[in-house]
Amino acid sequence: MKAFRDMSIGRRYLTIIFVLLAATTLILITCSAIFLNRTVKHAEERELRGHYEAIINSLEQKGRLAEALSILMANIPEVQANFAARNRESLTEQLSPAFNILKEKFGARQSQFHVPPATSFLRLHKPEKFGDDLSSFRNTVVNTNKTRQTTVGLEQGLAGIGIRGVAPIFHQNQHLGSVEFGMTFGQPFFDEIKSQRSIDVGLHILRDGRVQTFASTLGRKPVVAQVLLEQALAGKSVITRLKHKGQPYAILTDVVKDYSGKPIGVLEVAMNRSFYATELLTANLTAAGIGILVLLIGIYLSWRISLPISAQLQQVVKVVETIAEGDLSNSIGNHDENSGGEAGQVLKAVKTMSHKFRQVLQELSLASKSLNQSMSETSHSMQNSNQAIEQQQLQTEGISSAIEEMITTVSEVSQSARAASEMTQGANRSAENGKRTIDETISVIETLGIDMAQLQSSINKLSGNSDDIGKIIDVIVNIADQTNLLALNAAIEAARAGEAGKGFAVVADEVRTLAQRTQDATGEIRSMIENLQQGTKQTSAAMALSSRQTKESMAKIREAGTALNEITDCIEQINGMNLQIASATEQQTAVSTAISQNVHSISHIGEDNSNEMKKIVQHSEDVLVMAGQLDLQVSRFKL
Repeated sequence: MKAFRDMSIGRRYLTIIFVLLAATTLILITCSAIFLNRTVKHAEERELRGHYEAIINSLEQKGRLAEALSILMANIPEVQANFAARNRESLTEQLSPAFNILKEKFGARQSQFHVPPATSFLRLHKPEKFGDDLSSFRNTVVNTNKTRQTTVGLEQGLAGIGIRGVAPIFHQNQHLGSVEFGMTFGQPFFDEIKSQRSIDVGLHILRDGRVQTFASTLGRKPVVAQVLLEQALAGKSVITRLKHKGQPYAILTDVVKDYSGKPIGVLEVAMNRSFYATELLTANLTAAGIGILVLLIGIYLSWRISLPISAQLQQVVKVVETIAEGDLSNSIGNHDENSGGEAGQVLKAVKTMSHKFRQVLQELSLASKSLNQSMSETSHSMQNSNQAIEQQQLQTEGISSAIEEMITTVSEVSQSARAASEMTQGANRSAENGKRTIDETISVIETLGIDMAQLQSSINKLSGNSDDIGKIIDVIVNIADQTNLLALNAAIEAARAGEAGKGFAVVADEVRTLAQRTQDATGEIRSMIENLQQGTKQTSAAMALSSRQTKESMAKIREAGTALNEITDCIEQINGMNLQIASATEQQTAVSTAISQNVHSISHIGEDNSNEMKKIVQHSEDVLVMAGQLDLQVSRFKL
C-alpha cells in the first residue's frame, strides 16, 4: 500500500485501470465459461434424455406390435374354433407359415397359446413342447386370463427379459385362454439402437445385490459405479461425465419398468461428448483471447490518455513548489492556463490563488506594521488602567469594612426590637387571659343574681303560701271548736236520753276527743308556720342585701374589664411598633448585606479586572512580539 502511495498520479491511474480491466476481463471470461459449461451441460442432458425416451418409445412400439398381433390372432374365427376344440395340429398347420414370416420380417421371437391359468397349449416357435405350467413366472399370462384384458410390456422369463403382448381368446362368448406374441429384445435390439443413433446402450439388472448385464454395446460390465445403478433403480435419474476408452463420455442411467410399472432394470445410455468438449474448449479459448485483447487495448488507451494529464499535473506541481518557496512573482503563461481539461482549470485556479495570496500578504504586511504600533500604545494604556483599577480596589475594600460594621449594629437593633416584641406579646397574652377571667366572673355573677332573684321570688311565694295556710288553719280551728261544741251538746242530749242515748254519748265523746286532737294539731301547725314566715322574711331581707352587693361587685368588675381592654390595646400598639422597628431593621440589614455583597463583588471584579488587565498587558506584549515575527515572515516572500 505504501508503494502505491509513493507512485506518481500517472502510474496510479495506469495501475488502477489495469487492475479494473484485468478484473473485468477475468470476470467476463469466468462468467462466459460458466455460462458455456452450463449451456453445454444442458444440451448434453437434453440429448441424452432424448435418446433415453427414444429407446423407451421403441420398446413401447414393439410392445404395441406384439399386442396388435395377439389381438389379431385371438379374433380369427378358425383359430378360435380350433383352440376351442383343442386341435393343436390344425392350429400349428394354420399358423406356422404366418409366424415364420413375422419372425423373419418383424422380429417376432415367439408365439404360444395358453390354457387358464397359464398352461402352455401350443408353442408356434417350438411345437414339440407343450403342457408345462407357466403360472409361477409368467405373470402376464396369469393376469390376462384372470382379468380377461390384454397385457403388454417387459417381463422376465426363463429365457430372460422379453417384450410380451398377451390377449384373451374367446369362442361363442366363452373364455378359452390366451394367445401371446414376444418380440425380439436382446443384443440385436441394442446393436440396432447404436447403429441408428450413434450411441452406446446397455441394460443391467440388479439381483441379490449383484449387477447382471442383460445386453450392452459398452461391454460385459457397466461403465458407471453400482451405487449409481442402485440410485437409478430407486427412481433417481443420474448423468455422469467420465473418460471411457480414452474418450469423454456423458452417461445417463435411468430405470426401465415392466408391464406392471415396477422397475425391472437400469438403462445405461452413453454418448461420446468429444464434440461438446471441443466446442466448449474453443469457445473458452476464444473468450479468453478476446478478453486479453480488450485488456491490452484498454491499457494502451489509458497510457495515451494519462500522458498529457501527467504532464499538466507535473507543471502544476512545479508552480506550487515555487509558491511554497515564497516566490509569488512567477506567473503562469496564458498557453498553460488555457489548456483544456481539469489540469488547465487547476493551473488557472493556482494562478488566481497566487495573485490573491500576494495581495493578502501585502495587506498583511501593512496590517502587521499598524498592529505593532497600535499594540505599543495599547500596552501603555493597559498599564495605566491597571494602576487605576488597583486604587479602586483599595477604596472598595474600605467601603466594604464600613458597611459590615453597620450591618452588625443594625443586626443588634433588630434583635433588641424582636426581644421587646416578644415581651409585649407575653404581656398582651396575660392581659387577654385576665380579660377572659373577668368576663367569666361577670357571667357567673350575672347568673348568680338571676338565681338569687328567682330564689327571692320563691321565698316571697312561700311567705304568701304560709299566710294562706294560716288562714286555712284558722278555718280548721273554727271547725274544730264548732265540732267540740256540737259534741258537747250531743253528750248533754245523750245524757238526757238515758239508756237510749248511751251509744250516741259514746260517739259524741269520740267526736269531742277528735276535735280536741285537731285543735292541738292545728296549734302546732300554726306555731310552725309562724316560725316559717319569720325565717322567710329574714331570708328575703338577706337575699335583697346580697343582690345589691352582687350588682355593686359586677359594676366594679366591669370597670376592671374596661381597664384591661385599654391595657390590651396599648400593648398591641406597642407590639406593632416593635414589629415595625424589627421589620425596618431587618430590611435595613438585608439592604446593607446586599450592598456589602455588591461591594465584595465589585472588589472581586476589580481584583479579577486587575488580574485580567495584567494578562491583557502580557498578551499585548506577546502580540507585539508576534506582530514583529509576522512582519519578519511576510518579508520572506518575494512579492
